[in-house]
This record gives sequence, C-alpha cells and structure tokens, in this order.
Amino acid sequence: MLALIGLVVIEPDLGTAVEIFIIAVAMLYVAGLDAKYIVGAGVASLPIIYLLIVHVSYRYERILTFLDPTKDPQGAAFNYCSR
Repeated sequence: MLALIGLVVIEPDLGTAVEIFIIAVAMLYVAGLDAKYIVGAGVASLPIIYLLIVHVSYRYERILTFLDPTKDPQGAAFNYCSR
C-alpha cells in the first residue's frame, strides 16, 4: 500500500494519497488490526506529511488560506466558497 501511495505522491497528488491512506487504515481497523499499530503508523506519517506540505509552496499557501480566508482576497487558493 505504501508503494501505491508513494507513486501517487510522485504524481503529485497529495489529496488522493491521503485518501488512499485513510481507506487503507480503515480497512486494517475493520480487519482487526490492533489500534496501537494504527496510531503508531499515523504518528510516524506526520513528519512525512508535514514535509510534503511545507516544502511545496502552493500546498502551504492553500493550507494557510484555508485557515484564514481573509488573507486571500483574490481567491487564488480556491479553498473558500462564499455564498
């Protein structure tokens, strides 16, 4: 599963890679894997996800805009939808 996720990250499509990871974790949980292994894998993946977000400027800007939409009046990050 990690090889598949790695190939999707290389594409680069972090959103799909995270979705595949979440689905794989859910499948392992339903299959009966002990929760301490799942939590350990999640904690181990946090530095990798951090690096994938911070070292790619457009991902980092999208996260910052998501947290504070008023800093992007032009709507360049396309996260915020006002009605």
